Amino acid sequence: MNFFRQKVIAPVQQAFSAGLTPHHLTLTLTLAVTHGLIPLPGLTGLFCLAVAIPFGLNTPLMQAINLMLTPIDLALCPPFMRLGEKVLRLEPLPLSPSQLWGFLKEQGFRAAIGTVMQAAGCAVLGWAIVMTPVGFAIYYALKPVVTKVLRKKDALRSSESDVLLGDAQDDSFGVNIDDERTSDNNDGWPDDGWEGNDAWGVTESPLLPIKAARRNSSRSSVGNKD
Repeated sequence: MNFFRQKVIAPVQQAFSAGLTPHHLTLTLTLAVTHGLIPLPGLTGLFCLAVAIPFGLNTPLMQAINLMLTPIDLALCPPFMRLGEKVLRLEPLPLSPSQLWGFLKEQGFRAAIGTVMQAAGCAVLGWAIVMTPVGFAIYYALKPVVTKVLRKKDALRSSESDVLLGDAQDDSFGVNIDDERTSDNNDGWPDDGWEGNDAWGVTESPLLPIKAARRNSSRSSVGNKD
């Protein structure tokens, strides 16, 4: 389960959060499917890497899809080979292990290698005939879905960022209020430590009238200088 989560689920989640455009993400999915089904088991990962690098596609996602398609790739090798043989009008190669082993044993080593290469070529030809239109169909079918999913993720991400920005502004506003309160008390006069005494009915510092008079006098003197 951990292997499936690391190799399949994690790359898919990262791909939808990597900031790819709908075109690039859809192209990644399409080419991963088409190249993951090339009837050359064991080499499909190299083919996926070969198309991912030039087009700037998401390589981990392509490899994850390639890994998931391995059983399907093995199952489609015989039909692709038969299609290629039919197109080229070649004699069908026996597929049962016993018949295939006897056929290759009769031909010899060099001829057997040539037969295997011919079978692989027929399979690739059949794959190309089938997967070319299928690839276009997959791309145009997935693009609206991928675009919709990415738009929802962008909207969710922007709403979360707006909430975080609003919280930050609220915190900044609270700090500014505290600073203004501190600056109002910083008028050049020492703090008299008067907090008010409701028990005696007095809520203002006795030095406040003196401070106010000094401020007014200083402001009038500055006005006279001007």
